[in-house]
Amino acid sequence: MPIQVNCPDCRRPLRVPDHLVGTQVRCPGCQTIFRASTGEEGPARSEDAFREPAPSSLAMPPKEPS
Repeated sequence: MPIQVNCPDCRRPLRVPDHLVGTQVRCPGCQTIFRASTGEEGPARSEDAFREPAPSSLAMPPKEPS
């Protein structure tokens, strides 16, 4: 039995067949690729571009005074 998921970008409801649950699917409305999940596996987005960078990658060493 298909499950219903909402696209994380446009919120369009999509029916996903059971055999595709847990895989990446494309929204036919906005073309966003996301992981079709029941909500129990964690966030729906699978694209790394939407993750926040690790704090260590943001830290810059202080500049030496001139």
